[in-house]
Amino acid sequence: MNHRMSTKAVAVVATIAMSLTAWFGLPAGAGAATGPSSDPYSDPGSWICRPDLPAAQNPCEGDISTTRVDGVWPFLTRTNITPPRPAISQRPVDCFYIYPTVASHDTIAQEVADQSIRDTVKWQVEQYSSLCRVFAPGYRQSPVGANAAQVANAYSDVLAAWNHYLTYDNQGRGVILIGHSQGSLMLRELIHNQIDPNSAVRSRLVGAFLFGGNVMVAPGRTTGGDFTNIPVCTAKGQYGCVVAYSTYDTDPGFELFGNAMTDGLNGDPIFQTKFFDDLPKGAGYQVACTDPGVLSGMTGSFGIRTPYADGSVQWTGFTLLEGINPPSVSTAWVDAFDYTGSCRTINGANVFRYQPATWWSPTPTALPMMGTHEIDANLGVGRLLQIAGLQIQGWTAAQH
Repeated sequence: MNHRMSTKAVAVVATIAMSLTAWFGLPAGAGAATGPSSDPYSDPGSWICRPDLPAAQNPCEGDISTTRVDGVWPFLTRTNITPPRPAISQRPVDCFYIYPTVASHDTIAQEVADQSIRDTVKWQVEQYSSLCRVFAPGYRQSPVGANAAQVANAYSDVLAAWNHYLTYDNQGRGVILIGHSQGSLMLRELIHNQIDPNSAVRSRLVGAFLFGGNVMVAPGRTTGGDFTNIPVCTAKGQYGCVVAYSTYDTDPGFELFGNAMTDGLNGDPIFQTKFFDDLPKGAGYQVACTDPGVLSGMTGSFGIRTPYADGSVQWTGFTLLEGINPPSVSTAWVDAFDYTGSCRTINGANVFRYQPATWWSPTPTALPMMGTHEIDANLGVGRLLQIAGLQIQGWTAAQH
């Protein structure tokens, strides 16, 4: 098992454990950075990615050359689909990204230095650097077996990083929020408290991508859950809205994701206790699922996009069948295999249900009670970049 297989596997175990331990009795409930000395995010060393970091220290500004592999062996075609990436100064908006549960440390500096966290940031957000300046703070994420106090501590870092970004870096620019799993939970709380009720800040929201995060809405509505003013996205080109879903390649049963009654992200799924009391769950709500095919206009099949190095794809042992690799490519990223799917409600869970579209596409191995949570952010990346690009176009046009 290669290094990234190991670190991603740890991330999955951590997410499962954080949710399961909540069941069994734990309590719930563009220049150099500047700022006051009490602000840890005035130190560039508190950021994993930000525009003024040297390229060698910035996992969001690496090689994003990408090859799409189509067909079946031996009749394969390889197409360069590298997203064009303007110079940092020419990117029209920013992306503010919060990573999922990977490895917990006592200090922000330790989080920033952790290679497994840096790898996860690269996996999930580097491709978006073709569209935006990426800001990714380190934060003292909640550990395995988290309680409400630890989750609140993690959020305090995220809030401090956001306030620093908004005060010293944003300068009225549009911003896309991106998160996965614990990162999405942190951003749900941030949007709920800091953005949704503030029209001036809300006007800067180009969009939000909250994968594997159990974003709540009122049944049949686009708001009425986590957010009052900011809706989930329903139409191609819509901006100022939220893209949210969890992926499943088998029918969900009792799940931690997709079902408001068994939400395992924001606290205890059995007794409905919460880490964040101001975020709803349970009866009277449903988990949002926004179909990326509809929002992007790309309704055909889609692949899995991941970094590729040293002659083997950096898949995870948990998520994809052992031994299944796409054909070799010479680029830093590969987009391979073919899947189709849509948002569906199954056994009370509102999820993005997908399946292989070709015989040579492997069926990702679902995790217990989590579906294919680990690849939520890597499935159909081309469609996600299209959605973000359309949101940027719409938001930018509205400013003139």
